[in-house]
Amino acid sequence: MEYYNKSIADNDKVEFLHVSQDDSRRDALNWARSAKFPWLTVLSSKSKTSGLAKYDSGTPSYILIDKDGNVLASDEKKCIKKIKELTGK
Repeated sequence: MEYYNKSIADNDKVEFLHVSQDDSRRDALNWARSAKFPWLTVLSSKSKTSGLAKYDSGTPSYILIDKDGNVLASDEKKCIKKIKELTGK
């Protein structure tokens, strides 16, 4: 969360998504709220129709996209490396 707040939250070049493993939208959102996730939550059942399933590397999965929805990186280490490239942080 600290890294998100420092490097992503106010960055208009990237967005962070949470692909939940919960089956119900309510459960997924309740969990994300309890964990204080400020980013978008996508249900795993929607990951196929959204095109995100091909980037799933297990739980948790990390996918970094730009403001136009283009995937910049997947996998936690690759996402952090790309964020550092984009932000210098």
